[in-house]
Amino acid sequence: MNIKAVTKYQINEYVKSVRIYYLVILLVCLFFGTLTIINSNSTFRTGGGLEGSTIIFLFILGLNSFKESFFMMLQNGTTRKSMFIGRLATIVGTGIVMALIDRFLVNIGGLLYNISDRFYIIGLHEMIFDTRAESLHIVIFNLEAILITMSVYITAMLGGYFITTAYYRMNKMLKIAVSISVPTSIFILLPILDSAVFKGKLSVSIGRFISYILGNRTGNPYILLLTCVVLMAVSVGLTWLLIRKAVEKK
Repeated sequence: MNIKAVTKYQINEYVKSVRIYYLVILLVCLFFGTLTIINSNSTFRTGGGLEGSTIIFLFILGLNSFKESFFMMLQNGTTRKSMFIGRLATIVGTGIVMALIDRFLVNIGGLLYNISDRFYIIGLHEMIFDTRAESLHIVIFNLEAILITMSVYITAMLGGYFITTAYYRMNKMLKIAVSISVPTSIFILLPILDSAVFKGKLSVSIGRFISYILGNRTGNPYILLLTCVVLMAVSVGLTWLLIRKAVEKK
């Protein structure tokens, strides 16, 4: 299979999942939208919930993007390089398309708000960088939102793809060790260490650092874009190192 055929195959893997995802989103919006019409006391408001849900969905999609297609393509004589390039093209394409769809839905939600203030969908970009919505022309703001959202979506998918590839290369004992040690360190050991040794200063510093790399602290979305670019480059590089010598496991 050449790169074009590989990419087409992998896009088809995603199409059904993406359709189901947006069908669920549509049904949820219709359900709560109907409630606001029937019941004058009810409201439907979401602050970044649509795009936040998409980020989680794409991360999970990335987590389920390796094993089955890897086996199938190896059996059809596809090189690891071709399947990797095809997957990257698929991830980038999916991120772009879903960023455009979500931005469209956010704008539709804004129009509905002009009709009734009980139905309001606010985008993640508006929520994090609210001052830019006031200072930029609406077209420029939407283009910026698409660019930033697209980069976040692609980063989420690449992160999931890297994790699933890393787990595939691990033996059983290493998988268990990583699965236990990582959440234990983050949710148990780190809080204990922060409380007992650093008196809460560590969590504050970590929070400030995360706020800065996400652009929230400075209000500059291009810091978030730069963060995503760095994470994308690291994910792509590490994933390729894992894939190029991966073998089929029984």
